[in-house]
Amino acid sequence: MLTLAETAAAHGVCNDTIKAWRRAGIVGGQRYNDKGEYLYTPPDTDEPPDRPTIGRPPKRS
Repeated sequence: MLTLAETAAAHGVCNDTIKAWRRAGIVGGQRYNDKGEYLYTPPDTDEPPDRPTIGRPPKRS
């Protein structure tokens, strides 16, 4: 199990993104203390998570 910072570094994203991905079910996590902090499952290097597309779609000419 990895901490929030270790998981974010492994995926190349920020901590808030990992928190959002956990809430969306993209990455798995297990709460481990009374502060609401989670430990996350290590990323699978063979199958990275599907990154959700957010924001406005690109303009088409």
